[in-house]
Amino acid sequence: KKSSCGGHDDNDADALGGGSENDESDDDGELARIRAARVAVVKKEATRMSEYKSKQHGSYREISQDDFLPTVLADKGGSEQVALHFYHKDFERCKIMDSRMQEACQLMMNVRFC
Repeated sequence: KKSSCGGHDDNDADALGGGSENDESDDDGELARIRAARVAVVKKEATRMSEYKSKQHGSYREISQDDFLPTVLADKGGSEQVALHFYHKDFERCKIMDSRMQEACQLMMNVRFC
């Protein structure tokens, strides 16, 4: 059976993308699932970043001897990953390392720099 526009069957329109409403609702459902999964990932990342900030990640600071163990040991409330630099104020290489650690702490939020 021929249709009036160019001799194509009515079923050809469905095959070429002029599909039924059922196809559109399937697409909407899939988009909603993808969107919900992405929102969950973004919320988890935001929670993780706020936890890092509460543990002073993203900054490079000097810690005292008394704060050393609670800062370094995760089971004492510290961070899981810590980068430490033991220094001497009179050594030029220590000053260079301090500047590198300051740069790195901005880039690696999952690590606490002390």
